Amino acid sequence: MSKPDFLQWLYNEVKTAGLLLIRLIERRDNLLYIQAPALRGEYMEKVGTYEEKVLETELDAQLLRHKKELIQTALNRREPVDLDKINNQVEEERELRLEQLETSDAVSGKTKALNEEEMAEIQEIYSEIIKEYHPQVNPHITETEKELYEIALEAYKRNDYDTIKLVDEMLETAPAMELSFTPSTDSVGFEPEEIKDSIRELYENLATDYTLAAKLYPYYKTFEQDGVLKSILDRYINQRQDVEKDIDSIMNSFPFNARETLNNRAMLEDYIIDLRSRFLRGEEIKAEINREIEEMLKKVKNV
Repeated sequence: MSKPDFLQWLYNEVKTAGLLLIRLIERRDNLLYIQAPALRGEYMEKVGTYEEKVLETELDAQLLRHKKELIQTALNRREPVDLDKINNQVEEERELRLEQLETSDAVSGKTKALNEEEMAEIQEIYSEIIKEYHPQVNPHITETEKELYEIALEAYKRNDYDTIKLVDEMLETAPAMELSFTPSTDSVGFEPEEIKDSIRELYENLATDYTLAAKLYPYYKTFEQDGVLKSILDRYINQRQDVEKDIDSIMNSFPFNARETLNNRAMLEDYIIDLRSRFLRGEEIKAEINREIEEMLKKVKNV
């Protein structure tokens, strides 16, 4: 029975993990730069006109209420009512609220702009990939290398710095030599030729299913070369988890959290009716607070 080639398993796992990471990055970018703008445009066309007016009216009402509170505070303290100062405070709060509204859209304002150093690096990396892995120039490359080349080509068109770097790393990651792990008697207490029955089946099937090696991995001593690949594998897995969190955040934020409403005519009509009602109520509140402020200022003038 030959020893399982853990180095080859690790290399395969690194390639698989890297490709999965690339696919996730591509999905995240597609959500951010393709789907989100289209969905946001649809939302603005169907709802945005109504919603913008409502949000503006409700914000005005909140700020007028704050203005009234500032005036009342000055009156309670028997201080002069400095309307210029109060109006400046209210305007600062308006700008802050508007900024908060903008940042609540988790997928807006994100660009793919690169600095000069990144542009130079992405160009250099892409040139090397073209030279080493263009299928017409290098007909003997593997199918995986062809696929990575195509991914690099698309990433280059999008100025996708992260994906280009990842592809470059994956193309450079290869086993330097044929190595196998040696069973560790320290950790499991048996000689190399005395494979336990509990792992014998995994061991025998390893040649056709490298995923089984993950279960055998703890039973074997590692070499330095294997540790390098293992660290890359772990990093890809961690990066993948981070990108998955990004995707979850994007999908739970505007405009994606409005997709159900856009796709359901009854829900959309109900929401527009609600927006109109909120707008009318906001206008009423504004008029009421303005009257109250005028009355307060009249009292100040009469004092």
